[in-house]
Amino acid sequence: MVGRRLFVAVRPPEEVVAGLEAVVAPRLGELGRGVRPVPAADWHITLAFFAKVADDDLDRLRLSLAMAGGRIVPFDFEFAGLGAFPIARRARVVWVGAGHGADRLAELATAIEAETAKRGFPGEDREFNAHMTVARLGEPADVSGFVSELAPSVSSPPVPVDEVVLYESRTHRSGATYDVVDTFPLRT
Repeated sequence: MVGRRLFVAVRPPEEVVAGLEAVVAPRLGELGRGVRPVPAADWHITLAFFAKVADDDLDRLRLSLAMAGGRIVPFDFEFAGLGAFPIARRARVVWVGAGHGADRLAELATAIEAETAKRGFPGEDREFNAHMTVARLGEPADVSGFVSELAPSVSSPPVPVDEVVLYESRTHRSGATYDVVDTFPLRT
């Protein structure tokens, strides 16, 4: 089945991204030649990913996201710390984590998964981990020193969440681009 690569995310305000970028971006070069920083304009927290969505199914997905958003009241969270996947000693991804309020992000992701599953969109087979990818590594690398040194200085003021964004991911040789498809408010 050919379809669109879609994901649902929380998009932090530009001023929060700028503050985090000022701390993290200048240091990413320390990770070596294979580091591919994610442009700060693309930083987000993915709540759910849908690999192949047919155009005919898009309205059903929109309904799911509207229903999920209607179940959750707006909230705040804070970014805190730095980490890596799969582990810091063999990292392929470096990320900024969520601290206070991460449980609310998990609640939102669970609501989205429940509503989309009801309408035939299978969820991912992994536990939700609230994070924002800031760099990818071409080869697995030990970034444990980098993470432990920089993590204490990575934080943000409260980040308001009052909507979720449905994006389409388009891959190119130079990387991926993310186009906004729609936004869905949380319960007011």
